[in-house]
Amino acid sequence: MKRVLVIDDHVPSRDNLKRALVAGGCQVVGEGTSGKGAAQLASATVPDVILMAVGLSDLDGIRAARKIMQAKPVPVILVSSHYDAETVERAKQAGVMGYLLKPLRDGELLPTIELAVAHFKEFIALQK
Repeated sequence: MKRVLVIDDHVPSRDNLKRALVAGGCQVVGEGTSGKGAAQLASATVPDVILMAVGLSDLDGIRAARKIMQAKPVPVILVSSHYDAETVERAKQAGVMGYLLKPLRDGELLPTIELAVAHFKEFIALQK
């Protein structure tokens, strides 16, 4: 069972993510609304993966992902209602492991989590 931290300041989106995660057999170990608090929450909850919105009000999800990767790396999957090449490039530079577009389609969340966690483990093994 994957332990998942959800960071999204849009309540309906966060609730939909949590519902889909639980239905898919994941454990939601924490939730937050703040990019600034994401690294501290990640440290406190020790998730296997983080699902984080790009458009957070205080600090965007990409900057928050970069801080998490620098402090205590954990795979991050971004969730956004839009896509553009610049955002994806910033996400790649920050070490993000996945990018999902809202609204999420049934069946795409769990495979994305599995792949992100697997690729992250390979990445960490190569670093050693």
